[in-house]
Amino acid sequence: MSYVARVVWSDNEQVWLLYMADELQEWMPYPYLAKAGDLTAIMREVEKDPKAIFWY
Repeated sequence: MSYVARVVWSDNEQVWLLYMADELQEWMPYPYLAKAGDLTAIMREVEKDPKAIFWY
């Protein structure tokens, strides 16, 4: 199974965290927008995929 992205709410930081999968399907922070207080910003980044990481 292949995943597009992982979005997690951090109670400690009060932000959404965005992760991407590497070639072994191990999760790592997405370096271009790793945190956002607005879930819409995270979802737009995944949808636009400006670095062609999520939708390849």
